[in-house]
Amino acid sequence: MISPLPEMTIVSPVHRYILTLLSQQLRTEFLTKLFRHLRERQLHITAVSPLDAEDLQVFEIKIHVDQSIDRQQLMQELLELKSEFQLDFSFQSDDLFRRNKRLIFLDADMTFIQCEMINDMSRLAGKETEIAEITNRAMDGEINFKEALRQVVALLEGVRLSDLEHLILNISYTPGVERLVYILKTLGYQIGIVSDGFTRIIDHIKQRFDVDYAFANTLEVKNGELTGRILGEILDGHQKMCYPSGSCSQRKYSSRTSYCSR
Repeated sequence: MISPLPEMTIVSPVHRYILTLLSQQLRTEFLTKLFRHLRERQLHITAVSPLDAEDLQVFEIKIHVDQSIDRQQLMQELLELKSEFQLDFSFQSDDLFRRNKRLIFLDADMTFIQCEMINDMSRLAGKETEIAEITNRAMDGEINFKEALRQVVALLEGVRLSDLEHLILNISYTPGVERLVYILKTLGYQIGIVSDGFTRIIDHIKQRFDVDYAFANTLEVKNGELTGRILGEILDGHQKMCYPSGSCSQRKYSSRTSYCSR
């Protein structure tokens, strides 16, 4: 006689994620706001671990949740905290593919470099107040990014290319970024930079660090000065996510073996 199998409780699969934080100083106030937000989203923190990063503070937070998370939505929600506390973060699934990344894309401003280049360029043009007002209107949703960028670039008309190149040569890079690039390339990674800034800056970084890919907006230059116009299609937040996907296809990588940080 065969005994019936005991009833089994069906357990919902647990989705596992890793949230990585990087800053010169991760303040208690930030961590309090972050943990509160994660708790409100019913994201369960199972471990918080510090990572070695020389002069930077880096924490890896393990998160479990019953339902799959919209990664882009959560990153968008955390952008306000990123701006307020001057830090960088990444959010990715904690699965086998996380250990098998082969293509990494980084943002430029406040990630690869320690500044917002448009602020420095506005000083060259003597238009700091006007450009700050446009930026604030865009952040408040009064105008979209593309229109804001067109207005900002128009105010840069007349900036001398020689002054811009001098500014580029004095970029302040994020501490440890040179070592990071060296280690990643030694391990066989392809590295890209994608920015809604400008190619004059991004191409310099690409050459300086021997980066594999670089995408940004192109400023028109005539007679050694900026004309106040952008050449070609404007690269905005949506396009920034499309370029890594295109590079994955070009290199025959799966999107699951690529990683983007913003």
